[in-house]
Formats: sequence, C-alpha cells, structure tokens
Amino acid sequence: MNQVIEPLDTEDEQRLSNQRAEVDALCARIGQRIPHGAADRDGAMLKALQAIVDSNVLNAEDTYALQCLGVVLGDVLSSRQGLTWRAVIDAYGRDPCLVLEGTSITLFPITMISKRVERGEAVDVAEIVQGIAAALDDVRSKATRVR
Repeated sequence: MNQVIEPLDTEDEQRLSNQRAEVDALCARIGQRIPHGAADRDGAMLKALQAIVDSNVLNAEDTYALQCLGVVLGDVLSSRQGLTWRAVIDAYGRDPCLVLEGTSITLFPITMISKRVERGEAVDVAEIVQGIAAALDDVRSKATRVR
C-alpha cells in the first residue's frame, strides 16, 4: 500500500486544535488542568492524560475522545523526541501522524491510547512515552553507527 506523507494543511491543523480543546474540556470535567505555561508542560500533560484515563470517564466506545487524548500524547512525543506532525495519505484516507525527519519512521499517536482501551488493556501513558523514547534512541544509535 502506497503512502504519501506531506505537511499538515489548514484542515489538519484545525482538527488537531479541536481535539486538543476536547482534552481541555475533559480535564475540566474531572477537575484537572493542563497548565499551558508550566515549566514541565510535557510532564503536566502526561499527568493530565493519565488522570483522564484513570477517572474512567471514558470507555472503549468513546473512540473520538480517546483519540483526542492521543493528539496530546503526540504533542508530548513531538516535543520530547523531535518528531514532526505530518499527514499521511493512503488507501484509508488522510490522517495526522508523527515522523522522525530523515527516516521512514512514522508513528500514529492518535490511536495509541484508544486501541489499548478498546482491547481492555491498562493504559500507562508514561510507559508508552518511555517505550517510544527507547525505541527511537535505539534507531538513532544504529543510524549513528552506520555513518
């Protein structure tokens, strides 16, 4: 299956913005806030995501809301791992993704939480981030040795 990866367009940016706003609303619903000016904004975002997951305010049928959590997770991954939001276009349509520039590595954080919840798995947001960081560190290390 062929994929084309390109920069986000205005519609993609608006979709992600709307999904971030949904997470803000979920935070307010459970009495949690994402402090947008916090020194450790990424850490605060991860805590807020975990609080939403742990609150059980969402269930496996709340796919859209769970995918909104994935957008914020993607923002943390982008910030911490130097990944870039892009759009992938394939036979299934157009979806935002994260790419490690200069490689073929493409991540789909939007579904990382929702798929786990749908499978009935426990979700540890920090563990997801740590696992991806370790995998990317391994890729970067191998790429450095090849040069």
